[in-house]
Amino acid sequence: MITILIIDDEELIRKRLKKILELDDFNIITAENGHKGIEMFKKERPDIILLDIKMPGLDGIEVLRRIKANDPNHATEVIMITGHGGVESAIQAMREGAFAYLQKPIEFDELEIDIQNAIKKLNMQKQLDQHVQELEQRTTDLENANLELEGLYRQLRHDYEVAAKVFRKVIRRDDLQLRNVKYLLSSMDIFCGDLAIALPKPDGGLYAFLGDFTGHGLIAAIGAIPVTDIFYDMTRSNMSIIDIALEINKKLKATLPTGLFLASCLAELDFENRILTIWNGGIPDIIILDANNEIKQRIPSNNLPLGVVGNEILNPSLDKINVQPGDRIYLYSDGVIETFNKEGDMFGQPRFEKCLISCNSEDQALDIIRHELNAFRGDSPQKDDVTMMEITCLEPDIEGQNQLFSKTTKRGWHFAFEIRADMLRSVDSLSNLYFRIKDDQRLSSHKENIYLILSELFTNALDYGILQINSGLKKSIEGFETYFMERMKRLSCISSGWVKINIAYEPDDTDSGVFVVRMEDSGPGFDYMKQLPKLEENPLFGGRGIPLLRSVCKHVRYCGKGNCVEVEYEVN
Repeated sequence: MITILIIDDEELIRKRLKKILELDDFNIITAENGHKGIEMFKKERPDIILLDIKMPGLDGIEVLRRIKANDPNHATEVIMITGHGGVESAIQAMREGAFAYLQKPIEFDELEIDIQNAIKKLNMQKQLDQHVQELEQRTTDLENANLELEGLYRQLRHDYEVAAKVFRKVIRRDDLQLRNVKYLLSSMDIFCGDLAIALPKPDGGLYAFLGDFTGHGLIAAIGAIPVTDIFYDMTRSNMSIIDIALEINKKLKATLPTGLFLASCLAELDFENRILTIWNGGIPDIIILDANNEIKQRIPSNNLPLGVVGNEILNPSLDKINVQPGDRIYLYSDGVIETFNKEGDMFGQPRFEKCLISCNSEDQALDIIRHELNAFRGDSPQKDDVTMMEITCLEPDIEGQNQLFSKTTKRGWHFAFEIRADMLRSVDSLSNLYFRIKDDQRLSSHKENIYLILSELFTNALDYGILQINSGLKKSIEGFETYFMERMKRLSCISSGWVKINIAYEPDDTDSGVFVVRMEDSGPGFDYMKQLPKLEENPLFGGRGIPLLRSVCKHVRYCGKGNCVEVEYEVN
């Protein structure tokens, strides 16, 4: 019910207005002067006030001011009543916020019209207030939701970055970088959907792999780990690139969702016979430059990308090319030639080839390509991963790993290596060691433990002995990132130092025997008498190598200043 407050010093007018308005079902309250009218307003909060302008004490204008000052939500409308000659006062009242004014004697039809209009305005104000309140609530809810989403985003971003760091360590094995292979890698996201790997062949030569998954970021990167594992495992076994392509295709076809595939290139470089074998499945033309910086050959894609069809349909075909020392081979993803500038123009194959042949030195090629791509793109965002590999036809200096002594007896075998600084940073020394012993069938059931022993000993010798990296960095996943970055930095600058390795296997009259490794490095050594926590008592990532060796080996003995260690492992 609408409540109307009548404030007038004339009792007759109050009673008359009250009687008439109650006929229309309004709730009527009255006050005989301004002070009581204000008290009644504060107590009852009426919807409409009929206020006489001319009153003793507080006049209507002052009462109006005080009512409006106590009505911030505009929940009450005031209709002023004035006598003849009071028009100027009525206009002033309108300026102070009155809804309307009536002159005495009051025409009740006009009063009813003003009251109905005031009611409509009040209803509209209530609806507006309700909408504003709802909007404010929605704004608050959105702000809270946004804060929650920002928190989730920050957590997701952090998890994403940590995962990406681990992912990069799994995919990029920088200790295997070769001096005649260079890379250009530019990801448009935290995760990169491209792969670029080059490995020395166990029997001499080189394997190379460049892959470009469809899409970008994490979705494009999910297949990278199994592909990398297959490539490493099969190249270590000296498999052909067709066998490698088929095995990768089989894995991807079985695991990847429809629409996700791998455009890739597999290359095998035979240094001795100077033959390059290429399997190109969906990446741009491979470019070969001769020693005079002229394009010697382009090798287009003649195969489907991996993961599209089964092996029974893939039917891989190869290209074989004669190469000469000084020739340079360029493998690259379509992100190189399909870089766009802000005008929508594409970098393109002709511009790319022009950049290649303009390089005066092979040492500058990838730097020039990177500079030209960035200059061409300008402020335009990168739309694809950019990956490129340069292979110079120059056999890695495997002779740097001087074999000091090697002999084989009927009962066992023994050989020794010295690995010097230049080879420590350019060749996968650990894999070369493992390849020399893995074919002994008597050790086949122990290959995991043997690889563990070699890996721990060689890592300790290189990382802590020669490079002198602080193992305490490995206390967290983030610390691992710092550790590997520092390792890459120091390894790239290493100019002196060596690791001497003696490996022997002595079988007994049965099928048992002892596998012995002695490893010495040129580092300062360490306090090997210091008590180390047991393996099961150490929750940290670092400090586990020596306890791990002792848990596997029969004997672990340090000598000298701690830079020489000998282990014995029982084979039975």
